[in-house]
Amino acid sequence: MFVLEDLTVTYPDGTRAVEGVSFRLAPGESAVLAGANGAGKSSLILAAVGVLPSTGMVCADGVTLEKKNLAELRRRVGVLFQNPDDQLFSATIYDDIAFGPRNMGLSAEETERRVSEALALLGIEYLRGKTALKLSGGEKRLAALASVLAMKPSVLLFDEPTAFLDPRARRNLIKIMNGLPQTKLIASHDLPFAGAVASRAIVLKRGRLFADGAAREILRDEKLMEEGGL
Repeated sequence: MFVLEDLTVTYPDGTRAVEGVSFRLAPGESAVLAGANGAGKSSLILAAVGVLPSTGMVCADGVTLEKKNLAELRRRVGVLFQNPDDQLFSATIYDDIAFGPRNMGLSAEETERRVSEALALLGIEYLRGKTALKLSGGEKRLAALASVLAMKPSVLLFDEPTAFLDPRARRNLIKIMNGLPQTKLIASHDLPFAGAVASRAIVLKRGRLFADGAAREILRDEKLMEEGGL
């Protein structure tokens, strides 16, 4: 279970990027987080793992977002950032994926097992010894996702996952995401993509919860989308 209650993010200048947002995702549920530019999608994603300070409550599988629990929460909640280069910084993709398990203090054998499993799951074993500098946008996206999956999170947060992807890589990502068993919250402007990977739509407008319901209904409601700024 992934729960947000009255989540509020206020920037130093007093701007409320997210204001009083509450919702919960059931285990295995997949939801798109939609909204216009500036609606608060990225701020919500970053606040949910403590990158941005917030008030309210975030809870993943019974672990709440508090300073003493931050490391444990981040083991349970993995984030795929909008720019995969933010997550790929090592000499090889293997080392990028191994970074998290190593920092958890896992053995070399367990780290190897997790890296190999993540590469195999995404069908990118051939990237193992390559550098991110030589990869396409789609390959970078999958390598960054592998680095998240190696941590074995139960919740996955995606920030604009189709950014930088060509149509073929986008189709491949849809197939992969639909095969992942984790609870997923997907911030995206790409509404056709959202409809292909999510059963629920949560819409933000000016930092507030504007709509929440079945994706097939909300994303096809032209009046609601227009009112929501989409």
